[in-house]
Amino acid sequence: MRELPGGSGPGAPRDRAVAEVREETGLALDAGRLRYHGSRQLVATLSAHHAELFPAELTEAELEAARRAAQAGPHGVPGTGEGTHVEVTTLGAVRAASTVDWSMLGMLLDVVG
Repeated sequence: MRELPGGSGPGAPRDRAVAEVREETGLALDAGRLRYHGSRQLVATLSAHHAELFPAELTEAELEAARRAAQAGPHGVPGTGEGTHVEVTTLGAVRAASTVDWSMLGMLLDVVG
């Protein structure tokens, strides 16, 4: 399964987004850099779950750190069983390989479109 960093927990949505990116990728982003793209229901026929979308443009240094993280192995909170692997790719490659579900692809396209 491939998906964008995400999760739930206490605090404001933007602060949760920063915390999830750090937990799942190792990248420390300033909350002020995240742009709010709204909240939408995911898989409406199966769940009432909503996702809030907060993209951020990475610097060259952050992109290089993400590439290193991709080689370093899993991220996550020790002892929780959660292990995430960073993957740096292009939107074209994601679309061609069908590696994400429709909701994830929709979020990616909303950000770049």
